[in-house]
Amino acid sequence: MNKQAMTEALSKAIGECGVDAITNRKQLQALLADFLPGEIYRIERSALLYVLDIDEWCLLSDTHEKGEAEHNRAVNAVLPKLHDALGLTDERSKLILECFTTALGWTGVSFNQVVPQPVPAPQPHSPSSVQKIGQLMITSQPELAFYINSGEATIIGHGQLEEELHIPQKADSYPVTSVGTGAFTLWPKSKKVVIPEGVRSISNSAFCGASRLESISLPNSVTSIGNESFSGCSELKNIAIPNGLKRIGDRAFSHCKSLEYVLIPDGVEYVGARAFAFTQLKYIQLPQSLIAFHDSEEVFYGCHDLTHVLIPGSVKCIPRRAFLCCYSLLNITIPEGVEYIAESAFSHCKSLQSIVLPKTLKRIESYAFCECLALASLTIPESVNYIGEKAFHRFSHTGTPLKLSVHKDSAAHSYMRNNGISCEVI
Repeated sequence: MNKQAMTEALSKAIGECGVDAITNRKQLQALLADFLPGEIYRIERSALLYVLDIDEWCLLSDTHEKGEAEHNRAVNAVLPKLHDALGLTDERSKLILECFTTALGWTGVSFNQVVPQPVPAPQPHSPSSVQKIGQLMITSQPELAFYINSGEATIIGHGQLEEELHIPQKADSYPVTSVGTGAFTLWPKSKKVVIPEGVRSISNSAFCGASRLESISLPNSVTSIGNESFSGCSELKNIAIPNGLKRIGDRAFSHCKSLEYVLIPDGVEYVGARAFAFTQLKYIQLPQSLIAFHDSEEVFYGCHDLTHVLIPGSVKCIPRRAFLCCYSLLNITIPEGVEYIAESAFSHCKSLQSIVLPKTLKRIESYAFCECLALASLTIPESVNYIGEKAFHRFSHTGTPLKLSVHKDSAAHSYMRNNGISCEVI
């Protein structure tokens, strides 16, 4: 099974394995109940996904297709890894893995007979105490769960938190370097989060759907914001992107319906697909350091309040549907250096009044300026050697008449003649 299919299958399995899916939970409850009441399964689930990477899940899936005997050997082979990494009993490790294999539809799995190992009784703790269980660590103030690997701590879950959360720099003696995948997903309570210096990455879906989050402070040590990290944070109004950041992942801030302002500092090299789609951004300046923009499909799709955009000369391509349905966009200058305007890049920008195309431009793809109803004139550079289907089309046949200017005997001139489009020859 490929990685994408396995990831989707795991996501479905996680959704189907509710807290009640595992019944024999007493041993771990004895250790964790005072720290994270009601959150035990979330911690185990997150920890399990850290222990087994996606390649190992794919391997388990592939062996399942090869026959029951080989699959049983593969599944049982990961039990010691769960035990060593998480410090859980063999019995507990078996129960967690059995829950996932059932949810993934891997029927007929026969687990080796294991003997439950004794678990020490929980020790009294002070409000600031830390409890470490194998590579799983729990702190009580704030109630956070960490996964320890190579001497560093990653936040993987939480218990009851206050409206204002200050993440500690260390979990016990281990520096906190990452906010893990889904650590605060759908968390409805915290309004403000402060992340300390030393944290390098905000992982995929870290704060996805945190509906009350209004403010978050990111340190300059953060170099990566993962896919969907803040997607759906509907109360987030602005965010200061740290100066050390290199990458903004796909859909990182999509559907942040209150987000009006963001400053992307020089140093950011990649902005992912739909990174700021369906926000209330009014102005955006992309940094000169931006080099990986060609895959950023629909990056500002549906930003209905966006009026001005500054694009750097480092960009070679305006991505597919990059500004689709940016209804308030008024004018734009595409700088020298840009060679390619992808499909529907400015489609349905119905307020766009002027656009300047560079002399370096080579291709204008289909529907690039479709339904730009306020655009009165456009000069196509002589360098353009390809224009796609209905690049300037208006389905409604309304709006300001568009005057197209082309160079005599250019590829654009041929396109106009072949498609019966009137134009001015210059």
